[in-house]
Amino acid sequence: MSVKRVEKLHITPLNSQDTYSFKKGNPIINFQIENDGILEGRSTYLHFKLRVNTQTGNLPDNNGNVSGVANSITINERIGLLGVVERVNVSELKSNQTIESRINVGREKATRLPSSHSKDEYLSSLSSKLLVAPRNSITGNYVNREISCSIPLHEISGIMTQEIPVSNLPLMISIQLASDEQFLQASAANNLAYYEIKSPFLTTDLLILECEDQEKLDKQGSLQLNFETVSSIYNVQNSSNSTTNLNWGLSRVKSVFTNLIPTNETNNISVDSFKTSEIKTGANYAADAELNRVLFTRGALPFPIEDELEVLVQSQENNPIVPVLKNGLTSIVPYNKLRHHMVDLATQNGKSTDLTSNGVKISDISSIATTDKKPVFTLGVDLDSLNDQGVDFKNTTCGLRLDSNTDGQSPMGLYSFAINKNTLLVNKQGVQVIA
Repeated sequence: MSVKRVEKLHITPLNSQDTYSFKKGNPIINFQIENDGILEGRSTYLHFKLRVNTQTGNLPDNNGNVSGVANSITINERIGLLGVVERVNVSELKSNQTIESRINVGREKATRLPSSHSKDEYLSSLSSKLLVAPRNSITGNYVNREISCSIPLHEISGIMTQEIPVSNLPLMISIQLASDEQFLQASAANNLAYYEIKSPFLTTDLLILECEDQEKLDKQGSLQLNFETVSSIYNVQNSSNSTTNLNWGLSRVKSVFTNLIPTNETNNISVDSFKTSEIKTGANYAADAELNRVLFTRGALPFPIEDELEVLVQSQENNPIVPVLKNGLTSIVPYNKLRHHMVDLATQNGKSTDLTSNGVKISDISSIATTDKKPVFTLGVDLDSLNDQGVDFKNTTCGLRLDSNTDGQSPMGLYSFAINKNTLLVNKQGVQVIA
């Protein structure tokens, strides 16, 4: 098809307001896209101004950069701006048929971003796009002022990676904001801190076709688009040896992964609610549990790895549990393409990376101490590394068995995700999504 010109669209919310805020009861932003032409999905961005407020409504003073007295209200450094999004729903405008729905977006990105980007990227290209950083204190500086931001929609929606003929498929995009307690981390003096999204709008490129090509497009009897999306299920585990069976109801699952967090730290503004913890044990989650075995199953049978991952020795010695870490990373990025990530001795286990000679430090290549340990801990597996067609879980369960020394006093929240290949069909009968 011949493109006559490219139009730059500026789209304001359907439910237009100056400010959107979870605290103020208006956390949903709706956009409608209905134009002649083809929407360039990857060119679509959500723009807004982000303002973080103390509980008295003032801007924070993180790290004492403004007045010298720190308020300590920060955002998660691993996902940055993406933490504002809790749910995304894309539907066909006229029929209201759901095309894609994603929940727990921030928890998903808490695993996927650091599993596919390095510290250098967090300090450079990724930092400028999403307000991320290798260290939490840096993001505190970002939010000391009201700041203009933008999020690429293809980061939070699979259908937005495609070219979409919106004349045949008009869209309604609904974005639900995360709670203040989920997005922010604040000191006790600011436990009622909140954030606001101001003046949001979408920009995108619309490809305008030559008249005859647009006529052909309008007369098409059917349309098919293939895209990847992510489904999510939440469970709680509080046993030393248990299997979590998930009914995904999906037919082309490429990989599954799970991240964990103590249940009392979800939606808790006093801690980082997006961290990806290791399994904890003891009263008040006092210690890391010793992980013995991990097993992935399909219909109660080991799959795709036939044997359990035995990691007790590494866990007891506080060394990286390589089999689990490797499979967790490859559930996000195929092994032959794995180049950049945030998994290392320092982030996983707080091991010193100083170079010494006979016990004397000769070169300090990292100032990371044990207290800065922040693991990228993922229990995941690539289900179809050879064919990339996905595995059928339509009528069978997907299981995760964990064997550890947890004592039943530390329930862990398990956020599980499945990356699935979807097909969207549009014809005279309506809109259908084959998952």
